[in-house]
Amino acid sequence: MRATIQRYVLSIALAATTALSMQATAPASVSARQPSAASVARVAPVRAKPLVLAVATSVDIADVTLTRAASGLINKPQLFTAVVTPANATLPITFTWQADEQTPLTVTLNAITSTAVFTWSNPGTKFITVTAENESSAVTKSFSLTLSSDFNLTILHTNDVHARLVPYGVGGTSSCVNNVNSNSVCIAGAARLSTKIQGDPLAGG
Repeated sequence: MRATIQRYVLSIALAATTALSMQATAPASVSARQPSAASVARVAPVRAKPLVLAVATSVDIADVTLTRAASGLINKPQLFTAVVTPANATLPITFTWQADEQTPLTVTLNAITSTAVFTWSNPGTKFITVTAENESSAVTKSFSLTLSSDFNLTILHTNDVHARLVPYGVGGTSSCVNNVNSNSVCIAGAARLSTKIQGDPLAGG
């Protein structure tokens, strides 16, 4: 009888121990799967930040301003300057120069200004075209230049005696006669001065 009671008590103690063990481990397992209300309240909510994308935009070329002389001389270098507006137009910019009787010129620059030099050997009106182009736009401008032939200018200085319109007789005479039949020497006079300027080696005075 005593042995039976002992086995019964051991059975009850073993069952109680197993139950306590299960209770001790169960909350941890449940807590891992489902957080308690208190633990949820302590966690601050996470808010998503807006995504900002920087998009590069291209600035178009609005206009091209040309600087050049209105006229010039043949066989003389002529300078042309093209300036793009606005000043913040997207770079690089390709400038293409085309001119009558000239080889086309194309340059790509990290600048809004381009220059070109052309020389012509024939007079007349010459047409020049420049095109400025970047990645999003292109502007073309044309203009003309009138060239004339070169010339030589000679400045001749004469004193008050030789500048007289009427020939003057040296030797005290106020008039001049043919110096072949006279002892007087004729100088000055418009005709004599003109002949001298034109280079007649037989001109006297």
